[in-house]
Amino acid sequence: EAGEDRVAKGGSGTLVTPRHSSALGGAIQRARGKRLPVTARATPTEPPDAGDGTFATDNRQAGRLQGAWLKQALGGRAAKIVMLDGVPGGGTDTQRHQGFLAGFGIEETDKAIVGRAHVYGDQAKAPAALPNFLQAHPDVNALSTTHDQAARGAYPATAPRPPQAALRAGPARAARPR
Repeated sequence: EAGEDRVAKGGSGTLVTPRHSSALGGAIQRARGKRLPVTARATPTEPPDAGDGTFATDNRQAGRLQGAWLKQALGGRAAKIVMLDGVPGGGTDTQRHQGFLAGFGIEETDKAIVGRAHVYGDQAKAPAALPNFLQAHPDVNALSTTHDQAARGAYPATAPRPPQAALRAGPARAARPR
């Protein structure tokens, strides 16, 4: 809606941060039809040439680094992983998810993954999803999130665990309270 408003008011350009890039196709076309530059932040547009440019992290590499870090943090213990993903089919989410699997060295169907939920990058949805997994699988020792907000939201649900049941979460910088 903000992008549509920007086009209607004749702005000088538009910066978009799409959760699901393909949903913005019409708005991007209208902006470009009015010769407004469109730049994507964090997630590339779909198709990639729909916008004029993208400022983003290499999300697949970020996922790989997260997976490798979590694997190392477990110190050789058998992994029991819960994955809190973002928007199903979303570019950033898919790239982070696939990168995590590659970095951890597992496949989508690996038995180490004991739970998964789509929390849409929403800090409020993560704490609602995680307790059910922790109750069903008290031996969970790794948490993957595709968004910083999900990591922040999940963090309070991990607090009541005893020290011997420590849960490693990533992105690590986001799992700490601010």
